[in-house]
Amino acid sequence: MGADRNIEQQQDFYNAYWSGMQPLGSYKIERAKWIMDVLLRLRKKIGNADTQLLDLGCGDGRLAPLWQSITGAETHGLELSPKAVQTAQQMFPSIKYKQGDAVNTGYKNSFFDIVVCQEVLEHIEEQDKLVNECGRIIKNGGYLVLTTPNKYYFDRRKGGNYSQQPIENIIDKPALLNLLSSYFEVLSFETLIYAAGDYGIYKFITNRYWLGLLRRLGVLNAWKRYLQKQGYGLHMAVVCRKK
Repeated sequence: MGADRNIEQQQDFYNAYWSGMQPLGSYKIERAKWIMDVLLRLRKKIGNADTQLLDLGCGDGRLAPLWQSITGAETHGLELSPKAVQTAQQMFPSIKYKQGDAVNTGYKNSFFDIVVCQEVLEHIEEQDKLVNECGRIIKNGGYLVLTTPNKYYFDRRKGGNYSQQPIENIIDKPALLNLLSSYFEVLSFETLIYAAGDYGIYKFITNRYWLGLLRRLGVLNAWKRYLQKQGYGLHMAVVCRKK
């Protein structure tokens, strides 16, 4: 009963959260750009006219048609909020949206070639169940494309994690790679979105005087990209292949 109530509370929150289609923020756009690049690469590798793709935790559903347009895949979207699903299906009828729980999706075993899971893992209490479910529904040799906040960064930022959602369970790189190891081979790991930190190594690598010098030398953007590749960005981003 407690678990059911927890789901109901989350549904109520996300019904309100996804009411009204607000403009995409810059962080969402930057993550979407990264996913677009990944999907373009995966399209070449898979090369299957019958490809199936799932946007797991698709929110208001507006990005799923973009994933479909890039891959040509039959595209599905799963979201906890019934209101968001209803709105998404009306606006984007070519996508097969479904209301459901990310840890118990109801899809068939080995159904999807690609699962995109953007900023969902941190809102799950038992994160191993989410990874297990992805392992169940992805075909052998299929791909998981996942982003989640980087605990290493937020632990070194004044105020910590700024999200206000019902469950906030952010993890670091070792914990993420350990979670994925049961089902997936991690093909690539990087972090997305540069931001200045306040504590530890961030006091030096994002120091405004240091950044000013790099700007005068014309290498500031290269430095920011380097920091993201080294794991200092806001969000972790992985591409995995099911073993």
